Amino acid sequence: MSAIIGTEINPVEKITPTSLIESAKDKFIKIVGGDKTGVNYEKESMFAFQALNKNEYIYGVAMQNPNSVISAVINIASVGLSLNPATSYAFLVPRDKAICLDISYQGLIKIATDSGSIMWAKADLVYSNDTFDYHGPAKIPSHTADPFSTDRGVFAGVYCIAKTREGDYLIETMSAEEINNIKNESSSIKSAKTDWAKKQSPWNRYFGEMAKKTCIKRASKTWPKTDRSERIQTAIDVIHEHEGSEFNEPQPQTMSGKPLDHDAVTVATDYFIYEINMDEDEEIVAPRIQEKYNSLTQDEQIAVNNRLKSHKFEKRQLNTILTGFLNFQPDQ
Repeated sequence: MSAIIGTEINPVEKITPTSLIESAKDKFIKIVGGDKTGVNYEKESMFAFQALNKNEYIYGVAMQNPNSVISAVINIASVGLSLNPATSYAFLVPRDKAICLDISYQGLIKIATDSGSIMWAKADLVYSNDTFDYHGPAKIPSHTADPFSTDRGVFAGVYCIAKTREGDYLIETMSAEEINNIKNESSSIKSAKTDWAKKQSPWNRYFGEMAKKTCIKRASKTWPKTDRSERIQTAIDVIHEHEGSEFNEPQPQTMSGKPLDHDAVTVATDYFIYEINMDEDEEIVAPRIQEKYNSLTQDEQIAVNNRLKSHKFEKRQLNTILTGFLNFQPDQ
């Protein structure tokens, strides 16, 4: 094993969770700066260390894909959510052979309330034996159910209520069909090659939580914007990076007609984000990312481009991408 120092590999020092977390320290502190999000490197590095040593599987994924660990720790600073297990706002989890930052629906609500966009929000599931009356997008619906019943029927849909600072209510609803379509298009389901792998998908292990998070993400598009509300979009971008888009957008077909290697795309995307986030000269970084980019198939290059478009890069970083990715087309 070897350790990452900057973007170079030291063949002498062994890679450990501590060394990987330390590699993200400078970028983490720079992002947090004077932002009063409540996250700081000392506490989050401790929570991250605990998460990466939780079991042999997550430890093994971290050692096999060290760049993903660094990217995930940097993302903690970007979204401003703590890994503190007591809050259940965010977690480091293994997914698609990488470590990623997973954000709960409670975490999304936390960001929105902190930004001043809304005062509070709540999502709930509706079943066929419930009584649910929808009164439009600006009036609280009527939902009657027995929360202690063991037979509320089949899942019918999910809704989200948010209260703005002006006292208005914003309602979002999604049907069971919409939720299940999004579930079936999620990367954890589509990339699963065995029944066991599908069972490990968060959509199958925590369906209710995922349905609520999906509805809240869609609802957040209609919430009032403030000068701090960009954090919720950053959080959604982080979620989409590993879960895929959940707004029922049509899935792109590959140029070759062959199945896309989602694992290769995830590993490559994590590598590029790690390299681009490092404070090195464009002349040093660009050749490395160009070499990696050229090793991908055309289908994989297109998929990587699409994933990177969801990230907000500084002008200097964008220049590095344009130099290394000869056919990268950023959104205007």
